[in-house]
Amino acid sequence: MTQARRQRSNWRAALRHRWASSVQVETGLANVKWTAYCAAMRGRVLLTGATGFVGGHLYDQLLRDGWQVRCASRKPQAASARAPEREWVWLDVEEPTSIAAAMANCTHAVYLIHAMAQPGNFEDRERMGAERFVAAAHENRLRRIVYLGGVMPHGAPSKHLRSRLTTGTILRGGTTSCVEIRAGMIVGNGSESWQLVRDIVNLPIVVLPEWAGGRSQPVDISDVVAALAVALELEGGGGVWALPGPEILSCREILVRVARLAHTSPWFVEAPHLSAQMAGAGLDFVTRADSRVARELIEGLRYDLVVSGDGFWKHMSGHRPLGFDESASRALAAERSAPPGPVDIAIDKWRRRVWNAAPTTLRRHLLALSKVLAERSRERWP
Repeated sequence: MTQARRQRSNWRAALRHRWASSVQVETGLANVKWTAYCAAMRGRVLLTGATGFVGGHLYDQLLRDGWQVRCASRKPQAASARAPEREWVWLDVEEPTSIAAAMANCTHAVYLIHAMAQPGNFEDRERMGAERFVAAAHENRLRRIVYLGGVMPHGAPSKHLRSRLTTGTILRGGTTSCVEIRAGMIVGNGSESWQLVRDIVNLPIVVLPEWAGGRSQPVDISDVVAALAVALELEGGGGVWALPGPEILSCREILVRVARLAHTSPWFVEAPHLSAQMAGAGLDFVTRADSRVARELIEGLRYDLVVSGDGFWKHMSGHRPLGFDESASRALAAERSAPPGPVDIAIDKWRRRVWNAAPTTLRRHLLALSKVLAERSRERWP
């Protein structure tokens, strides 16, 4: 190749590189501008409960959908230290001024607030908090509130479910359009109800009260997040819809199937005279879930939490909700990949200390009993 041809070849290569770089820059700028345009058109969402289980998953989905997201917390400084890339604002529904300030320049809100883990009468707290929130939504002219509530039971609701239903009624009773999504057990690593199931199936013996025969329709966290995101832009006015999982399962069936997937072999024993108070007190020693929340969840097992029809799925025709086994398998995989938290470490240390403090003879008998129960469990539930 002559020197002239080599120079022309180098010049063409440099020109192609410069053109490609300029296209990439222009494309990148276009993407940034398009994302900002979509966010401006959709509006800003006030995400309450942003540090919680559902709120943490929903945040990423809202960003992917092009929303501007403002995260609300009662402790925004601590939340900002954990997630500094997010916009945080102080919001306490017991402080009306904080609600108004958090809603400033927002167009939509997702209400994921509950007070079960707080001391005192959580029903009064949740009722008054919802009343303050819906009043502030009217003053700030929000377009839509999306609320994640609980399923109406086939019987007298527990305090937890009664409060969830009351909160939904209050939010839907305001002037702001409100979509209430009612879900039962949410399956996912970090869910209180899922944590309760996980800890129970790790026990060598599982005592099932006779009154805990209610059936439910567990739903995966990814399906809940998808429904909440769709509800923000649902056409028409507000309303209430159930979000049923694809399978109807009893408490025993949930525990048995999770035990199989987790490769544990508990022995299930029915206790017809075990009260809800006794069952709740025993949970304090076996679960990492909040004790107050666990007791309320146990109370909700008395009656069926089953709905008829498709519920909110009719607005999501292209979406296929996950089956229970697939959902539980994902939750177990996420649990194994997550680093142990301070509560897990503390419980593990406590268990080791109790075990080491037990007499050698007692430990030997407990191991033998566990093996016998595991063998009988495999024979009964192969």
